[in-house]
Amino acid sequence: MRITEATLIAAASVRAKEPGSNREVGELLPEHCLLRGRIDERTGTDGKPYHTGFELRLPSHFSGRFFYQGGGGNDGVINNAVGRNTGALGWADNALLRGYAVVATDAGHQSPAPEFGLDPQARVEHAYRAHDRTAVTAKAILDAYYGRQADRSYFVGCSGGGRQGMMFTQRLPSYFDGVIAVAPAMRVSEGATTAAAWTVQKFLAAAPAGADGQPVLARALSEVQLKRVAAEVLARCDALDGLKDGIVHDWANCRIEPTALQCPAGSTGAEGTPSAGCLAPAQVRALTQVMAGALGHEFVTPPDPLLSTLNFDFERDPARMQAFHRVYDSADDVQLTGYRQRGGKLLLIHGLADPIFSALETADYQQRLNAAHGPARAAEFARSFMVPGMTHCAGGPATDAFDGLSALQRWVEHGQAPERMEARGTTVLPGLSRPLCPHPQVARYRAGDVASAQSFDCR
Repeated sequence: MRITEATLIAAASVRAKEPGSNREVGELLPEHCLLRGRIDERTGTDGKPYHTGFELRLPSHFSGRFFYQGGGGNDGVINNAVGRNTGALGWADNALLRGYAVVATDAGHQSPAPEFGLDPQARVEHAYRAHDRTAVTAKAILDAYYGRQADRSYFVGCSGGGRQGMMFTQRLPSYFDGVIAVAPAMRVSEGATTAAAWTVQKFLAAAPAGADGQPVLARALSEVQLKRVAAEVLARCDALDGLKDGIVHDWANCRIEPTALQCPAGSTGAEGTPSAGCLAPAQVRALTQVMAGALGHEFVTPPDPLLSTLNFDFERDPARMQAFHRVYDSADDVQLTGYRQRGGKLLLIHGLADPIFSALETADYQQRLNAAHGPARAAEFARSFMVPGMTHCAGGPATDAFDGLSALQRWVEHGQAPERMEARGTTVLPGLSRPLCPHPQVARYRAGDVASAQSFDCR
């Protein structure tokens, strides 16, 4: 390990920055030491240089808490290690502002492009080994810097970061007292990759041809047809929770039938007609198949750089993903023996409108936890919260601003398990608040102000 940068950041001189937009958000950060370093520099089998890069921020006024900030996607970059909280305001409401020491890593490679997967060691690093060494290295530096160990250690991550959090509870259960896994990529090969290929192929089959004669995926359903599908969902499911408010809380009982949207004989469904937005038979078929799920270009064994969602073979290619599944995926272990024995707490959070990783997988994982331990025992160490309308990590017509870190901290440090979390709208639903409820409970309207979470019970 070598340190490449060590800088004292003056109090109130910088703010957290949102990746992508690079927009400054939140309050001015406290005084802290910024360290950047590299672990295990090496040359891969592809002849390219690799290392595990990390960024560690050590606040001058240390709360005694350590925070591991999960990555996402293919990783390969280090986002500013400020301790991103959950939801839409996670970067602004960060852990560094609360006195946490925070670390982040690139997970063992230096580009978000997937080609790193052609190096076998880089795949293992990305799956778990780089995270192991980053956590160990960060804690060792923290011990030396403060002359003491952290009182508590926490992990928070979304998507690939959610998978990393679940990996820690299973492979390295002694590392963290509390973990929040948001939209975890639990079955990234067997689930998400196969589902993406299935969705693309089915909608392409219903898509109109472009100028080059090839189907245009973005036009498989028009804007007016998408709005018609959304309206059908709300018409059938919105009021199931006791209030028609544009939010489907009782999602488990929501049922729609795509054939109900099919155009009458002789109708085109053009805008301005009585059947505007209706679907052609091929579109109904595609929507039905996508909703039903796949029958059974990430990484396969041996590596195949030509594999894509367009040429994925549902009979042959799932078997080629088994080695990748065993290294990466984190959906199978519902015992969590080591993590339970050390008193660890796990919060799972998932947006019900997530287009990348299905919230049904998270619900299924909680249900398997309940079956393995009994619902009451499982609730002592693991709880899942679904966010109606929220897309991937945040966004969508949802109350997508919520403070998961405080809920986890109260659970770990004071034994106060979260019975509900209050969430509020941001861009799409400003001024609206709703409770997030532990699965399988959902928010149901009781009485009172329809804009307030206090008017809802978790049942």
